[in-house]
Amino acid sequence: MLIFTVRTNTLPSHKGQISFPGGSIDPSDVSARHTALRETHEEISVEPDTVAIVGELDTFPTFVTGYNVTPVVGFIQERPEVVPNPAEVAEVLWVPLSELDDTIRSEPGFIHRGSTYPTEAWVWNDHVIWGVTARIIRLFLARLAEAGLVDAPGPDPWFQPR
Repeated sequence: MLIFTVRTNTLPSHKGQISFPGGSIDPSDVSARHTALRETHEEISVEPDTVAIVGELDTFPTFVTGYNVTPVVGFIQERPEVVPNPAEVAEVLWVPLSELDDTIRSEPGFIHRGSTYPTEAWVWNDHVIWGVTARIIRLFLARLAEAGLVDAPGPDPWFQPR
């Protein structure tokens, strides 16, 4: 199961978009892992000591905002009780990994409910997961496929993992 958050419409950027818990590095953060754990706690109240960090995926830039993103992968033994921070998180989505496959993936430029999306996306239960979050999903699935755990996602003309 993967945890996603739906961002509130009151945030200054990426309003209403779906993302993984996490965020920008603070000056007091000692690493990307520390940032991921701190932000996950701030956003959905998951205690850092309940998360076993598995590793990091490749760091890459976002296309529009120019942020450098380092996805941190963690594992939680039991489904945690989450409490969304109402200033940041409108909803928490629990998405089974088995449901993130090419049957729900759309190519860049697709239209959903009257909106056009410039990047590939995963449309899960009518939720559109696009942008950098879609790129992270692709990278994660590609790593799992290399280990023989899932089928590899289809080709992507915008981004190729190293």
